[in-house]
Amino acid sequence: MGPIARQELLDNLLRQLNESKDQGARVLYGGEVVDKLLIQPTVLVDTNTNQTCFREELFGPVFSLFKYRTEEEVIELANDTQYGLGAMVFTSNP
Repeated sequence: MGPIARQELLDNLLRQLNESKDQGARVLYGGEVVDKLLIQPTVLVDTNTNQTCFREELFGPVFSLFKYRTEEEVIELANDTQYGLGAMVFTSNP
């Protein structure tokens, strides 16, 4: 992990985090600026597809955790975004 490239990118990331929190997301970990352009790795929970953290690309160390119950729900979730730069699925079902 390293610093955000420019101040305006950090400002935009902070806007996105604040909007997501205002929309109901909760910061489980991180989210604080620790030095000029350095933000803690951040984990967002209580997220949904109507929040900024889902609708916009986040260029920073932010992980938005989305819950689902069925395979169909996760496919719908994955197909409901125009961004697909990185995604992971964590499951207890091999």
